[in-house]
Amino acid sequence: MYEASAMLIRELAGRQAIHDALMRYCRGVDLLDADLICSAYHPDAVDEHGPYPYSGVTVGPAIADRLQPLTASLHMIGSELVEFVDSDTANVESCFTMWLVLQEESVEKVCYGFGRYRDRFGRRNGDWRINHRVAHLEWERTIVDAQKLSTLWQAVMHD
Repeated sequence: MYEASAMLIRELAGRQAIHDALMRYCRGVDLLDADLICSAYHPDAVDEHGPYPYSGVTVGPAIADRLQPLTASLHMIGSELVEFVDSDTANVESCFTMWLVLQEESVEKVCYGFGRYRDRFGRRNGDWRINHRVAHLEWERTIVDAQKLSTLWQAVMHD
């Protein structure tokens, strides 16, 4: 009985640590905090964001640099599925939504979309982080004049 309880506690602690790493990643992306983004990865990790391959060391600076021109960014993760392969490895799939706002001259553009992260997490020295990530953007749209979105939203809310 004690052994089963200890295993359950380890699994729950692992799930929470994995969730925390995913949240650090999102927060880091939204704040353009390269160190916080990297804290979700082991240094030798591989991150495949479409045509952009990164390591656990280069992913934070690269993403923060790419998103620097934005005036706002929001990333959210949900529907996390954690499947433990063994006591130190987990396959994790999570869905993400993103909202990116860019001001170009007098026009505000909003890009929004959703997709999935397929991650392999590893625990090293008790620390769960991403070993390998593949990002799949499944759908994306851009609104060229965000004022139109605001006007539409106000019309929907008042009808």
